[in-house]
Amino acid sequence: QLFPNPVSDQMNLKIEGLPNGIARVQLINPLGQLVLTEKIQIQPGVNQLRMELPIDLPAGLYRIVVSAKGVIEQASFVKI
Repeated sequence: QLFPNPVSDQMNLKIEGLPNGIARVQLINPLGQLVLTEKIQIQPGVNQLRMELPIDLPAGLYRIVVSAKGVIEQASFVKI
């Protein structure tokens, strides 16, 4: 789950259901190109992450993919 949507410069991710440990967060642009990758630590239960978007990120429809130990969560958002 991510909010707000549409997004201007930062967004909040609510992550749950992923295995504990290191997770990879990937931001994919409308052309399917990887724009950003971060590694985060997942704790048991609900995890909240505030993510700053790159200043030069063009407006458009993006996909965010969070994966850990073969489990993948994804969501789409609009960058304004």
